[in-house]
Amino acid sequence: MGVVLHKKLAALLDLPSIGDVRGLGLLAGIEFVADKKTKAPFPRSLKFAETFVAKAQDAGLIVWPNIGHVDGDNGDLVMLAPPFIISEKEIDEIVSRFKTAHAAALEACHVPR
Repeated sequence: MGVVLHKKLAALLDLPSIGDVRGLGLLAGIEFVADKKTKAPFPRSLKFAETFVAKAQDAGLIVWPNIGHVDGDNGDLVMLAPPFIISEKEIDEIVSRFKTAHAAALEACHVPR
């Protein structure tokens, strides 16, 4: 199911501010960036990862936030770690909820799409 998860999460790269999707097996990290071309991070003052986590919880998705991976201060990402018994249908639900939370976080942080 790890292969299925990463294949489906790759579609997130088409969204604004998603700089990378990476991981192994059923562990995935999704990086948020201010500029997709240069991969420049959002300013820490925006607290994008924290905002995304709150919006993900509102959408029924639990993610693990991580900040500072670019330079110790800046750099936002979230990690997904679904259970080993996940189904493909549940992976589709994760992707759908992620997209909902992403749109809500962009709006809450006043990030143009």
